Amino acid sequence: MAAVDLNTVRAAIETHFIAGFGAKIALQSGDILISQNGLTIVTQSVELGLTPLVFYNQDYKPTPNDSFVQCLVTFDQTSYLTMGLASNALNQVFGTVKANVFTPKGTGPGANYELADRICSLCTREIFEGIQLGPLSGPSVIAAPQPSAFFQTAISVPFNVFEQL
Repeated sequence: MAAVDLNTVRAAIETHFIAGFGAKIALQSGDILISQNGLTIVTQSVELGLTPLVFYNQDYKPTPNDSFVQCLVTFDQTSYLTMGLASNALNQVFGTVKANVFTPKGTGPGANYELADRICSLCTREIFEGIQLGPLSGPSVIAAPQPSAFFQTAISVPFNVFEQL
């Protein structure tokens, strides 16, 4: 096994979110995800209607009075689990998934927490493609949301993946 490909890990997490919001993934090629309707940013959910998902470095202008979820994957430290070995070295790569949930301001927290609950269900005790999701934090209310026309909560989910060199 080679070093972990960070784009593969990121794409697996984003695919997990897209599928969790009801979209069927038609094609995954490396870090490119295409849903059956040809979009990676918008997914269709039977229960909640259209819920846009936004990932890092995507140009997105939110529609007023509509909800959306922003999913950000970052990588943190790496721990060396074995030292001094020329082969079969084992490392543990850590990261965080931060999900920002945006719902229209002035409508109360119910719709926001409904989306947050869905994210919590997607992330609680999950292991997929060698990625282990840890206990999550949130949803925490963000006092000064960006964009300001929305009510925002944040959910933070640590993850780790092992790499064998």
